[in-house]
Amino acid sequence: MRPSPLLLERYFFSEVALTASKEFKPEELVRITDEYIKVEHRTKGTDAESRLWECTLRVQFQAPPEANAPYAFVVECVGLFKIANAWPSEKDEWLAKTNAPAVLFGMAREFIRSLMCAGPFSAILLPTVNFTDAADKVVPTEKPSEVAEPVRSGQLRGPTGRLREFM
Repeated sequence: MRPSPLLLERYFFSEVALTASKEFKPEELVRITDEYIKVEHRTKGTDAESRLWECTLRVQFQAPPEANAPYAFVVECVGLFKIANAWPSEKDEWLAKTNAPAVLFGMAREFIRSLMCAGPFSAILLPTVNFTDAADKVVPTEKPSEVAEPVRSGQLRGPTGRLREFM
């Protein structure tokens, strides 16, 4: 293991809301699909000389009544990052745009889960997200034929690529 050149200096949650559904029927199947989960992120350099970056990540979940989802939520997290001097500066944007939202998503995912665990129903575990779409815009690929289909920000898939059902 080696430390990441992307250093998390500080983070905070700028928006948090969790609502337990009054229409939720625990005895019925929960039908949650990726389309109900929206993930947005914005990463920008704040000071090129000192290599500071800011990333804002927003995760929102709102399912229709027929999905029988126990919760709806929105959480927004802001992280302030610094890139280590040993890292090549020409790769700063790639590093920040791929890794900063991934770091924040892991924290937001667990924060949302802990809030749900304090609620009246079982928690929903959000699937992982791939943020390499941001990197695809920064670093051109040398061999496009060997690159997997790109995943857009907010696009969530299970290991089989199919929609998920939770009980």
